Amino acid sequence: NYSYCTYLDLSRVIGVSEIPSYAFDYSRLTTVYLPTTIKSINSNAFNSCANLEYVTIPETVRSIGNRAFYDCSKLENIICRIPADSLFTINSNIFAGVDKSKCLLYVPKGAKATYATTEGWAEFEKIIELNSLARYSDGFYKLSSLQDSQRSLYMFIYYIFF
Repeated sequence: NYSYCTYLDLSRVIGVSEIPSYAFDYSRLTTVYLPTTIKSINSNAFNSCANLEYVTIPETVRSIGNRAFYDCSKLENIICRIPADSLFTINSNIFAGVDKSKCLLYVPKGAKATYATTEGWAEFEKIIELNSLARYSDGFYKLSSLQDSQRSLYMFIYYIFF
């Protein structure tokens, strides 16, 4: 039972190819890292995770089911590693309830134009290519396009991409 879990790191899990329907719905998750073995995020997988703020979608994902992230109203950052040549359309109900005018969608370098014109993904108003990473002398990365109040996100990005 994951109902009281707030942090879910499956990034090193092997042999899992899908997130089942309703697997984490209504949980208290705030952060989700998905493994690169995932090919499908099934319907309602994270439905109504009202505290979910960060999620990573690995480059291996080829489908996202209806209402997978429905009513995740606090979702602020989506790290989507699906390359432009593998991007697929999504239904608008997958991220219904997410404020797409505020939620930052991070995409691979060179993929912004494809995301901005692909059904479902194009609803996000803030699509940011990951080439905006800047390295600091302490070895960490941050997103140069973020405001000072959001700079702590670089730790999250660093963990996912490096």
